[in-house]
Parts: sequence; C-alpha cells; structure tokens
Amino acid sequence: MKLFLAVAAGGAIGATARYAAVLIWPETFGRFPWTTFAINVIGSFALGIIIAMVGHSVMARTFLGVGVLGGFTTFSTFAWQGEQLLSEERPGIAIGYLAGSVVCGLFAAWLGLRTGGWLRD
Repeated sequence: MKLFLAVAAGGAIGATARYAAVLIWPETFGRFPWTTFAINVIGSFALGIIIAMVGHSVMARTFLGVGVLGGFTTFSTFAWQGEQLLSEERPGIAIGYLAGSVVCGLFAAWLGLRTGGWLRD
C-alpha cells in the first residue's frame, strides 16, 4: 500500500508540473512540439540521475521514477503529436520530432546516469 500511495503522490506532482509547463509554453498544431520534447528529454535525464543516486531504494525509485517522472513525461502525447504532424502532411517535422525525441531521450538518460554517478561518488 505504501508503494501505491507513493506512485499516486508522485504522479500528482509530476502531472501538475507537466500541466504547468504546457500552460507556460503552449504548443501549436503543425509546429514542432517543443514543450513535450523538452519534458520527455528532461524526464529521461532526471530518471538517469535518480537511478544512479538512489540505487536500490524501492520507495525512492517508485515515488520519483514511477510517480513523479511517470506523471511528468508522456509517451502517449509524444505518439499522438507525431501522428498529428504526419496527418497534417508535415513529415519533416514529424520525423525530426519522433527521431529526435528518441535519440535525445536516450542520450539524456545516459548523461543522467553518468551525472548521478558522479554526484553520488
């Protein structure tokens, strides 16, 4: 039950932060979705740091990783925005967004793991 509550509390924080980011930096249909891109790359970096820093602490990984970052980042919006860009016949932006998100997300996670290891040691 504690882990369930940790996910719920963390998810509320992450989802609220994501919503605030979209309110501050709204996205426009047909253009590169910079806010979602930034949210997902930042989330990938943060998850790398969290995994490196908290190690085997199930509660911390569950609250921060599954809860906060699970509520903050979004695969569904990423996929939907990519599909929308393709439907609007903007394949260059769509491919750049989809491929760029994956490549930058992977790099950010790697960098986060390295940064977290450096901070921990």
